[in-house]
Amino acid sequence: MKDRFNQFIADHAIFDKEEKLLVAVSGGIDSMVLLHLLHSSGYRIAVVHCNFSLRGKESDDEEKFVRKQVKKLDLKLHVNQFNTAMYAEKRGVSTQMAARALRYEWFHQLAAEFEYSKIVVAHHLDDQIETVLLNLTRGTGIMGLTGMELLHGNIARPLLFATRAEISAYAAENKLTWKEDSSNNEDKYARNRIRHHVVPILKSINPGFYQTFAHSEQRIRNVQKIYAKEKADYLVLAAFDGGWKFDLLTTTGNAVNRALFREVLTDFGFTHQQIHDVLASVSASSGKQFLGKHCRLVKDRKAWLLTPVLHEEKEYLLEEGESLTAPIVLEVKTKSNKALKFPKDTALAFLDFDKLVFPLKLRRWKKGDWFIPFGMKGKVKLSDYFVNHKFSLADKENIWILESGKDIVWLVKQRIDDRYKVGQNTKKVYLAHLKERV
Repeated sequence: MKDRFNQFIADHAIFDKEEKLLVAVSGGIDSMVLLHLLHSSGYRIAVVHCNFSLRGKESDDEEKFVRKQVKKLDLKLHVNQFNTAMYAEKRGVSTQMAARALRYEWFHQLAAEFEYSKIVVAHHLDDQIETVLLNLTRGTGIMGLTGMELLHGNIARPLLFATRAEISAYAAENKLTWKEDSSNNEDKYARNRIRHHVVPILKSINPGFYQTFAHSEQRIRNVQKIYAKEKADYLVLAAFDGGWKFDLLTTTGNAVNRALFREVLTDFGFTHQQIHDVLASVSASSGKQFLGKHCRLVKDRKAWLLTPVLHEEKEYLLEEGESLTAPIVLEVKTKSNKALKFPKDTALAFLDFDKLVFPLKLRRWKKGDWFIPFGMKGKVKLSDYFVNHKFSLADKENIWILESGKDIVWLVKQRIDDRYKVGQNTKKVYLAHLKERV
């Protein structure tokens, strides 16, 4: 098995013998076999152990066991004891989710502090099968059909080729010792029920189930690459300033685009029921909207607009003569009114300098805002202006306002306020130019 282990690592370029590796060791058979394989193969390793304080004396005994084994190998050891139950209660998550969050957060901290290039964990082929079956029972798309990756960021899984039976045989052959986790025998966890009851049935149906699964997974991974490229191209074509615009006809009449549209919405956090409702809303009037995670999907005439939801809007101050480079590029100049040309360009605002009160403020619009559009005499609410000029929801959310005192002086890239226009008595002109970001 050692030869297969090292060949698997080399074939998939998971890591090499020059790298410093941090090996997660629980004390169970899987991690003890991983530790033995890495150490006996000459890799540069240190060990990390988590005591989650969930099984009383059993958890403490595992920690003592790992300390003893690592001391024999003369390796560096990192140990941490967590109050996992308290963490889970405070965050309203299961103890399994809490343990996972705690260990990986700490692993990454150690990797950064001690310059470990990879964090090596002992997941194997049986774990992979259980993960895929769990995903299927909970509901998944194509990305959930292949389970864990060999290398995800700096998390490495070099045992994914090996079955639980092969790991047990290696441990017996090399006379390894380990600690049994009693929770692995409890059927209260969904993963354990799959392990104890579902997988044995699948193996009885197909004695070559492990090999079949491994081959199928590789084929699905290849399909995932095609799928990922198609989805990326689809999003590029749909992109516009501030979000994505999906043509209603192609998302309902074209089977491929409809499928891609569904997958995109799933990625943006929309539920299965929401996506069903979206596709059933073809005849809905403009303004119909659905909320995903940090984004909004809005029906806008013959299209769906997908835009980020802006949770926090900052205000930006401009002192006299000061320009902005963020969140927009606004170049500011002051000029004499004599012989100044005024090109028709909505990216330019010419304002009477002496009427301005500094600092000016750049902000998003809010309910109740109004101004007097250039060329008009009466004030207009921005909400009415948006309706009259057929602004989409995305247009409204992306608009910026330049404010002097309590007056809106420029609806950026739209209209200036008539009260601040340059007239015959203007001596000095304030020129604001909205420029494209390079």
